[in-house]
Amino acid sequence: MNVTIISWRELGHPGWGGSEVLVDKIAVGLANRGLRVSLLCAGPVGKRPYEVVKNGRRFSQYIRTPFVWHRLPRADVVIDVSNGIPFFASLWQRRPTICLVHHVHGKQWRDALPAPVAALGWFLERRVVPKIYRRFWSVSPSTTTSLLGIGVRKNKIREIQIGTDVSAARPDRHERSSTPLFVVIGRLVPHKGVGRILEAWREIGPQVGGELVVIGDGPQRAELEARATPATRFLGYVDEDVKADVLRRSWALVHGAYHEGWGLVVTEAAAVGVPSLAFCVPGVRDAVIDGSTGFLARDPAQLVELWLRLSNDPDLRAELGLKAWERASAMSWDAVAESVADMVAEIFTGSW
Repeated sequence: MNVTIISWRELGHPGWGGSEVLVDKIAVGLANRGLRVSLLCAGPVGKRPYEVVKNGRRFSQYIRTPFVWHRLPRADVVIDVSNGIPFFASLWQRRPTICLVHHVHGKQWRDALPAPVAALGWFLERRVVPKIYRRFWSVSPSTTTSLLGIGVRKNKIREIQIGTDVSAARPDRHERSSTPLFVVIGRLVPHKGVGRILEAWREIGPQVGGELVVIGDGPQRAELEARATPATRFLGYVDEDVKADVLRRSWALVHGAYHEGWGLVVTEAAAVGVPSLAFCVPGVRDAVIDGSTGFLARDPAQLVELWLRLSNDPDLRAELGLKAWERASAMSWDAVAESVADMVAEIFTGSW
């Protein structure tokens, strides 16, 4: 069976994030199960264990996709990845198609784009997309709720959550830094909310000491660095080994996003026994079980309160970290790929 994935970008792009990780893990998982997988996306691209076809740049790819389509093997099933808007593959080809949605963007359109473009994106996402796709893949209960909210019928949605690579060893508190160490991981853009983490750290840092490490880059970096205290260190983009080392030593992941589809970095932290501090927002409240695998704050003041509580209680950090690891252990990428392979088979045979 041939599966074609159409996505905005892939891991060879400097701006890759959770969406690109999910696409890569699923592509590898399907290929390992004997399916032929092709990925069509904007450049730059890297070398992968499946076929990758470069398809223009950030915006030109949406126009080019129907014309580049002929370079790929004939698809049996198409996965059309929506990063705000999908590629509308159901309109220009006739193969069975599913739209993968990480989250419904809503007001993020107005926050990120000029008014006319934002209005167009909002209209397409809410008024057009629900009508042209027969099937949707949601990555979380929050995304499912949002899809229902824009008019997608429940029987058109399949929910398969994001996985992670889990350490086989139970978390050991002796791996943690001897001094307070907290980490922020994510692209430095407004909706990731790193600014409000820095404001909380301005209050927390003098009370608990230690360091806040920010991993990631983006257009907000200069502004955020200018606002940060001396006890904040920006690493920019780092390789996976460096990220894993910082995570293993951290006391907690602090996540400031205003919304997510899921929050992959939360699951990555859980995989090494690190609890998360975050806000109770769509997607993140699915990734963090409040009071069990971390804490969810309703506002910045409560985040400070919870941050202090976690900083001053090593037994609480160990307990939350262990529960986070136990939950992550049941969410392997292999299990996710198996669920996706089953879903693809149902689409191919017409049973869904």
